[in-house]
Amino acid sequence: MPEYPLIIQPEILFDIIDDENIVIIDVGSPKQYNEGHIKNAVNLPYSEFVVTRGDVEGAIADDEHIIEIFSKAGIDREKPIFVYDGTNNSRACRFIWTMHVMNHYNISLIDGGLGYWKSKGYPVTHEPHRNTSTIYIIEHGREAIADKNFVVENMLNSKNILLDTRSVEEYQGKKKIGKVKKAGHIPGAINLDWENFFDPKNHNRIVDEQTCKKLLLTNRLFSKKKKIVVYCQSHLRSSHTYVVLKSLGYKDVLGFEGSWSQWSADSSVEANVSESKPLYDRGQGSDPKNNILPLIITAEELDQKRQEKNILIVDLALPGIYKKGHIPNAVRLDYPSILYQHDNCDCDIPSEKELSRAMSVLGLRPEHHVVTYDRQGGAMATRFLWTLEALGHKNYSYLNGGLGIWSDSGFVVSEEDYFVESTNYIAKRQDECLIFKDDIIKKIDDPNTVFLDVRLEEEFTNELVMCDRGGYIPGAKNMDWEEAVDLDNHSVFKVDEELQKQLDEMGITQDKDVVVYCQTHARSAHTYYALRNLGYKNLVAYAAAYSEWGNDPDVPVENEYFGEDD
Repeated sequence: MPEYPLIIQPEILFDIIDDENIVIIDVGSPKQYNEGHIKNAVNLPYSEFVVTRGDVEGAIADDEHIIEIFSKAGIDREKPIFVYDGTNNSRACRFIWTMHVMNHYNISLIDGGLGYWKSKGYPVTHEPHRNTSTIYIIEHGREAIADKNFVVENMLNSKNILLDTRSVEEYQGKKKIGKVKKAGHIPGAINLDWENFFDPKNHNRIVDEQTCKKLLLTNRLFSKKKKIVVYCQSHLRSSHTYVVLKSLGYKDVLGFEGSWSQWSADSSVEANVSESKPLYDRGQGSDPKNNILPLIITAEELDQKRQEKNILIVDLALPGIYKKGHIPNAVRLDYPSILYQHDNCDCDIPSEKELSRAMSVLGLRPEHHVVTYDRQGGAMATRFLWTLEALGHKNYSYLNGGLGIWSDSGFVVSEEDYFVESTNYIAKRQDECLIFKDDIIKKIDDPNTVFLDVRLEEEFTNELVMCDRGGYIPGAKNMDWEEAVDLDNHSVFKVDEELQKQLDEMGITQDKDVVVYCQTHARSAHTYYALRNLGYKNLVAYAAAYSEWGNDPDVPVENEYFGEDD
């Protein structure tokens, strides 16, 4: 068993730095090493243990050379090893993976590398360090390494996970690096850029465990029982992801040594190379002829159509809830993946890059008719539909009443995980259903615009204040979003006539430009579709919502309230 965790903080090494029974490895170049390194660290450059062999840009050096350089560095199987580099620790992680290939697990990564070590004020020296030489013994294993044949035989078209850690542009075939002849990715691979796992503003330290887990959940990497093979261009970036996954308890993780450099150069797998032609969605869903189902559907309507080729059913549940039961063939979408946090707002619409990644992981295609549902009254499901509309994808339906109405109708519920093959979806925001803060300010005095605040009455009247500034957008009218649903029947939409009468009495008529908002644009997304279903045409939503407005000191607020004095 390793004596130390796979990833350690600098203070752990600092406390034992003069212990002769440990080995500290700096994998930077000799030049970088001579410019300053951790006290007692021996230099073992990355270029010494990683070589180019044929089409493989990142091959492990041959056994004879490994024995020579490891022995010279004083490495043996008894002493704990601590490794780092001076950039982003990717080379250090590649060293760790190399050791794991040799069944050598008594090794730890120094989080943040040399930069973080120096920021802590710990000792750095320019003097070279030499360890007493050893005779290193290689013990080859297969627990950490995958070759091309392994990928072909065990990963393609299987329930295992092939993880491409390159950039989105490389994965989508828009960018080639190195000498590769083809762009694209290995068929069936999921894309998760390795850069998501470290913070360049904090010495490239690995992000906190909660953030890592959120990234993995968003990308359907929540099962630790499946085999995961990671790759990039030369298994440098993917080695970093390998270490992160192993540190989180993923046991069956392997690195594809040849990675894309080998795969793209091999004509025997040419038929399996995806050229990643972008799948733009330019509002194809707006054509009524493409719609398989109406906007608001019943459980019976979904059951009749759910087996059709172009139906994509999306469940917004948390992983544990999803596993307890969902509609058969429903793929799970992690709700936070369609939200963007900034400043004091935690609910804005994400960038095109982030939405491209989320929709690609979901497996969305332009021809899909999406059906979505949740278990919380429909707020999260409709926020997802609204996001699709912002992308011009309008072929969609909401299951009225969600999973509750499906179960009560006697239809089967599944506990089997369901996945759709990832796509190369390129999101193009059209924002026709969206309004921004600056545009709201311009419309406050417009007599033809009405603001519909669908928060609780207690939020509207400042009995419940969830921002720096209580109150509401000047002139807004308040209607609790639950007024549009039948709370006694799984929150299905009310009968149209009843809801329209209520809105007319409030002056929210269909001839007005209506802006809906709540605190985080979940409840207001539901109301957005309640109004859309009634026939409202001039309708937009404020995605950043009162989460942004109420935390901005420079915007006008009616009935402003700052809370009680201490």
